[in-house]
Order: sequence, then structure tokens, then C-alpha cells
Amino acid sequence: MDNALSGKEAGAFFEFLDEQGVRTVGDMQVLGNAAFDSLAARVPPRWAEAFLTLSVLRDLDTKMLLSNALMAFPRIEAPVRLPGFLNTVGDLLNLTASAFMQLQVAPFVMNACSLIRARYGTDETFSIIDLKKEQPNTFFSNATRMIQSFCRTHAHCSWRKHDPSRPVVTSVLTFVDVNKCHCHLNGDNPENTHEEHIDAPIPADIEEMGTPSGSWCQCMRRGVIAVNYELSTPSGSRCSEQNAMGKLASLGVPTWGVREVFVHGRAAKEPNPLFPCGVCENMLRRVTKDVLAHYGGDVTLYMFDATTPRKIVFLTIPEISNRDGANFKKFVAEDLRSR
Repeated sequence: MDNALSGKEAGAFFEFLDEQGVRTVGDMQVLGNAAFDSLAARVPPRWAEAFLTLSVLRDLDTKMLLSNALMAFPRIEAPVRLPGFLNTVGDLLNLTASAFMQLQVAPFVMNACSLIRARYGTDETFSIIDLKKEQPNTFFSNATRMIQSFCRTHAHCSWRKHDPSRPVVTSVLTFVDVNKCHCHLNGDNPENTHEEHIDAPIPADIEEMGTPSGSWCQCMRRGVIAVNYELSTPSGSRCSEQNAMGKLASLGVPTWGVREVFVHGRAAKEPNPLFPCGVCENMLRRVTKDVLAHYGGDVTLYMFDATTPRKIVFLTIPEISNRDGANFKKFVAEDLRSR
């Protein structure tokens, strides 16, 4: 820094940073990628070299001890308590999104770890299913057919303030017979043979949907379907996900029997892909926690690219935090809706 600026210029440079709210190394570390790029664009050219030198503080070698890297962030105090498998920055970056969301660390440590992962773009990839490549009567074809048929015939506008223009959201929750499922994320789990026996029989009129390829659970899926309603606001409204969960609860299906959630929207302005609201997200996280406890697996969220679907994007419930990310919005615009 001394070589890049004279004493007078250095004072002006740091005064500029102070005006931008960047007063400490910690302030520099907590800037997201977009905020950092925006700040860099505002730095006058004569200070470009100095800013580049300062920005090196954000570069974290993957072999660097994670505890040392975290100490550069505000509100992190020594000693930093981390799980035994998290030794380096590289270990943090190699975690799956699901494993990361399950870390048992202090809140500010979790926040700093999240910023580090976002900086390296670890969660920028999203998985797509191309419905054109799906054969008839496969799991995803059946789920799509079920939703499209249902929302056209079972979504009377009287349940949405008698207004045909109100958005219709349809959700399918899939489930398995927990008395027969002994699947486990890390292979067959013999402990699951001692699970609580569920006495409630599965009604015969709930059709079999098939099994999604690549899932940690390969048991036959069945599904319940529901739409949203808005009799009054705010207390008289219920999301389709909550109504579907109510159906499952009424069938006697335990929370750990849930496997997938499909969400589809229909409105004047294209609403898809459609994430669950914050309340539904919280409920689904609790369901996922039970699935994890019993089987070690996650519940997966599937969203459609458009009202008339061509593609499905999916991610696990613990990854729902991606909803507000610029990366996801870019993915929707450039990949999901591209033909």
C-alpha cells in the first residue's frame, strides 16, 4: 500500500472507503460479490492499484486454516469452534449445500462461512430435468400431468375471492410407505427395520407415481395434490403446500414419509419457478429434519420453468436460501427458460 500511494493520497483513499462504509478488514470481508464489484467500479482510477492491493485480503487460499480465515470477519471471536472435518477453507467449499446447512456452528460463524462459499460460487449450479426427454408414465411425467390436469379442473375461483385472475398455486407432496421403506442415504439401513409401525393404511385410490431416478430412496411414490385458497387476507389464506401437508396428516402419513414437493403457479404474469413462502419453507424444513433423522436423506423441491412446463429445476429443501441469489435469477433467465 505504501508503494501504491503517497501519504496524502493514502489518507484520501481511506477517507473514500470510510465514506462507503468500509472501515475495517472485516467490512471488506462481509461484502458480497455484487457489493464488492459495485464498490470497485466507483474507485477512482488513480487508486485502482491500491484497491487491488487491499482486495487481496479477500482472497482465501483453499489450504488456509478455516479458523484463521474466519478471524478476518467481524464478530468472530477466538477460539473458533468448528466440526472436526472442517479444517481448511477447501473443506468448507467442498461441502454440499445440504451438508453446509446442517452445520452446528455459532450464528456469526455460519454467516461468515456462507459469505466465503458465496464468494467462490459453490452454489451456482442448479439441476434441470428436460420434460421432453421424459418417457410417458415416468415419475416426472406423472407429476406434471397430475398438476396440469388438477389446476385446470379443481381450482374454482370462489376459493380465491371469486376472482378468476387471482394466482392458482398447485402443489404435490409425494410420500412412501414407511412400513416398507428401509432406504438410507448411505445405503440400506438395517436400523430402519425397527422403525415405529404406522397403522394407517394407504388408501387404494391414491395412484402410484413411480420412482425418481437417482434418488436416495427408491421406494414407490404416491402423491397428494392441493391448491391454494384466499377466502380473506391475511389469516384466511392457505398455501397449496400447507393444504397438501394437511392431506398427508389426515391420511396418517408421518412426516418422515415425505420425499418430494412439486410447486406450480398459474397467473396473468408468469410466476414460475415458484418457491414456497417463508411459512411453508419453515414447515418443510421441519419435515426434512425428520426425514434426515430417520433416513439421512433430504426432501427435494421441484419447480417448473413455466405455466406450460418444459423443464423442472430442483434443489433440496435446505438449499431454498438460493431463492434470493442473483445466481439463481441469472440461471432462470439464461438457462431454465432457454429453449
